Amino acid sequence: MARILVTSDQSWYDELAVITSYYESEFERKIRQHIAYVFPDYHTISFKLKVEAEMREPKIPDLVMISKEYKDWWIVEVELSGHSLDHVKDQVIVFSEGTYNRFRVAEYISDKCKKEIDIDIDIEKLKELIKNQQPKVLVIVDEPKPEWETKLSKYGTNICVFQVFKNIKGDESFRLDGKYPEVAHSESHCRYHDKMPNMLVVLSPEILDIHENEDMEINYNGKTIKWKRIDDNGSVFLKLIGGINPVPTNKTYVLFKDAHNRFILKLN
Repeated sequence: MARILVTSDQSWYDELAVITSYYESEFERKIRQHIAYVFPDYHTISFKLKVEAEMREPKIPDLVMISKEYKDWWIVEVELSGHSLDHVKDQVIVFSEGTYNRFRVAEYISDKCKKEIDIDIDIEKLKELIKNQQPKVLVIVDEPKPEWETKLSKYGTNICVFQVFKNIKGDESFRLDGKYPEVAHSESHCRYHDKMPNMLVVLSPEILDIHENEDMEINYNGKTIKWKRIDDNGSVFLKLIGGINPVPTNKTYVLFKDAHNRFILKLN
């Protein structure tokens, strides 16, 4: 069982065994309590409307996330790892293929936003979003489930791990992993230098908040990598610090900064 050591108070946080520690409703409550910080670019509310899809039994999801810029929206299903893959698959298929009446759904979301998070959303923009885009589907689960990721990805479903840890005083900490909504607040395209391996050319260096020869950390595929900024003849590079480079050199990338000022590198 995993443990986390928090050095600020020399306290160990132990992973909770979900099946014996709490029910799915409590797990959902924990997520609702912290999700505004986890996904600050979205309005998140409960969503208990029945979703119907052709030739399938209707399903009711748990949450809905609406981009504050009305760029996308997500149907969220909260699941415990003890549930079967078939149980989860039946739901995400309905949510991904479902029919969403933009007037009914928009009115429901607008009312919930006002009651639950005291937000007045732009209902006309929301209607257009629902009309023009099918929702993406996010499954939030209490521990890693690699087999779910493999099987559910074909339905366009993202799996987010929200793992709960607790110390002996009852304080909780949380581990976030997997694939989940990330919004770029600023970004730059990057490519490797033709003749210098481990040197990324940053095409829009104004995104960087470090000066020449300073180090920075960048997240790639869930892992943190350290780089040093190098300025040369008007170009700005990031040089890998360390041994083996986990970022393939034959690709192009986008470097972006999220709402938590975290730098993330992704394939272009």
